[in-house]
Amino acid sequence: MISERTLVSSPAPVAPGLLDIATPPGLGRLTDWGISLGEAAPVLRGVLALAPTDGLVTAHLSARDGERGSAVLRLGVGDAVQDIAGCAVHRDRASGVGLRRASFSVPVPRGSLFQLDDEATAGAPVLAARWTPFSPGLHTLGDLLPIPLDQPLQATTNGILVATLTARENGDRGALFAASTPWPVALDQAESLRAATYAERSPRVWVARGSLTLPVARGEHFKVQTGSLAGRPEIRAWWRPVLG
Repeated sequence: MISERTLVSSPAPVAPGLLDIATPPGLGRLTDWGISLGEAAPVLRGVLALAPTDGLVTAHLSARDGERGSAVLRLGVGDAVQDIAGCAVHRDRASGVGLRRASFSVPVPRGSLFQLDDEATAGAPVLAARWTPFSPGLHTLGDLLPIPLDQPLQATTNGILVATLTARENGDRGALFAASTPWPVALDQAESLRAATYAERSPRVWVARGSLTLPVARGEHFKVQTGSLAGRPEIRAWWRPVLG
């Protein structure tokens, strides 16, 4: 049975956020996000949780030889539940498959219900997850907005791009990329690629899920791009604005 609980992290001095510290040339525009991070707390799998603040859910999955499995984060979006992020591992030395570790990290807004689930299809891969709250401030996470694939877009606010790829049936396979750049003409250049993921389900390889997350500064151009696809992998992408 699924129970509901609220994540509460114990009081602690706020650690400086990555975006608050001095940044190298070219990253200066990110410093106006003003996001600081609080103390992390464990996330329990299979438990419906309520986010007490804006924050990040980060999960890591690892496999030993002969093990395979996946993890997925489900998020309440309006009246629906979305598989917002996922990852998978498959390690089999005999067949030459060696994806030993995988992870994801996604933003979750205050008041949202979410649940972390996992599925072991061979052995018992180890799942560890953490909730990292954003400290109260001027910036908040906005509503999740679906965005199209393979289409250039421009960020009107700071925001976080999230995309997920799922191979549900044998023969499903695909790659997913995210690019961002201040210049739209550079979106298709390899230097603009910032994140990537892959999923495949076949008799030899069972890497059922992958996802990517990319922060994008206001005014930048970005795109979620599909790579070589086979079968009918499920692909979804969203934009989470950072407001304030």
